[in-house]
Amino acid sequence: HTGRARWSRPADPGGYLGPNELFAGDGSPWIVAVSAGGDLEVLGYDDGTVLGRHDLGLAATPPADRSVLTNFLDVSMVGDRLYLSRRVAGRTSLTAFSVHPILPLWHAEGGPTGTIIDCGAVLCVADTRFVSAVDPAGGRVLWQQPAWGIAYRYDASRLFAYDNQEESEAALLDARSGRVLLKLGHSRQLDRLVL
Repeated sequence: HTGRARWSRPADPGGYLGPNELFAGDGSPWIVAVSAGGDLEVLGYDDGTVLGRHDLGLAATPPADRSVLTNFLDVSMVGDRLYLSRRVAGRTSLTAFSVHPILPLWHAEGGPTGTIIDCGAVLCVADTRFVSAVDPAGGRVLWQQPAWGIAYRYDASRLFAYDNQEESEAALLDARSGRVLLKLGHSRQLDRLVL
């Protein structure tokens, strides 16, 4: 390791660059860059080679009706999938894409919006007010838990979740149902260790 740059490319500071290894798990052979306007590029991790391009069509205009919830957009990576969570003019949608090659896989309307997190058997959608689980095969909402603000995979069948209190408390949830399996109080997770 010499500290010498191996490659560089300009990136849109208002866009998305991922995957986010905190939630994405093991390393990825590529980097996904999405500009604020929705231009998606998949880059080779080792050399920055452009492996694919796609226009996500993210051009957004402000809603004419100010009573409509604010528009929202989140780009998330889970494994080799890219998820686009949106709320535009009060309508919500979640779209899944394969990353290499870049192909749309499914599109679901009317569900929750937020950051998509790998929760093993389900995808968690967290928006800091509540957490929902959706079916990774098609985006159908499986459950919603208003008591929890975020959840992520603990193991194959359980989730580690934090509530929305200022001094948050934690619990283990069943991934398929969202049911609380064990309240953990003021706890933190460090790998498989719960403190």
